[in-house]
Amino acid sequence: MDLLTIAVGTAFCFAFVNGFHDGGNVIATIIGSRSMRPRKALFYATAAEFIGAVTLGTAVANTVAVSVLLPASLHRLQPYEVYLVVICAAGGAIVWKLPTWFVGLPSSSSHALLSGLVGAGAMAVGTKGINVEAVAVNLIVPLLISPMIGMVLGYLVFGLIQQLFGRSHRSIGGLFTSLQKPIMMFLAASQGSNDAQKSMGVIVLVLAAASGQMQSMWTVPVVFHNNLTSSS
Repeated sequence: MDLLTIAVGTAFCFAFVNGFHDGGNVIATIIGSRSMRPRKALFYATAAEFIGAVTLGTAVANTVAVSVLLPASLHRLQPYEVYLVVICAAGGAIVWKLPTWFVGLPSSSSHALLSGLVGAGAMAVGTKGINVEAVAVNLIVPLLISPMIGMVLGYLVFGLIQQLFGRSHRSIGGLFTSLQKPIMMFLAASQGSNDAQKSMGVIVLVLAAASGQMQSMWTVPVVFHNNLTSSS
């Protein structure tokens, strides 16, 4: 088995681990509230995750592939060295995700994978090969503030619901049961467009190295044909 196959396989393993680590969050509330049976919820969530991954663009994949490590710096490496960077990055993320899943500790797959790329990339090409500005502006800041925004908005929305419906008849529960289903589908599609594309991004990074197209900035195409789309 060559390194290219191992690198792609490691990316798929990361996607699998990330799926059972984070994917359960999508259906936890709708199952916990007994609004939908587990098998049915799993089926619809899986379908929505797939639809989100293939229809909502490639922005996340593009960020992972070209905005963390500078392609021009990676171009100086041999293809097998790029494969090793991906193996170490995705492998390190897996090593972090498994024990946190085992003990039930919440953790971010984005933090794990992107930190792995930064660490492995710095060892391979030095800190000059890291797009520090893009990592800080597009990755670190959003990853730090998005949980806070989510908690604040969740608190405010829940408080508003309590004020509006706290004294309503129990039949109002049927309304929220109906709303949970499209919300779950939307959440699953959003996660699919985000989490699945992280693995897509590192796989495209491997394929770019294999095809010799690492020398300049490029974009990840929506449909991968035989060649990457250059954006020079």
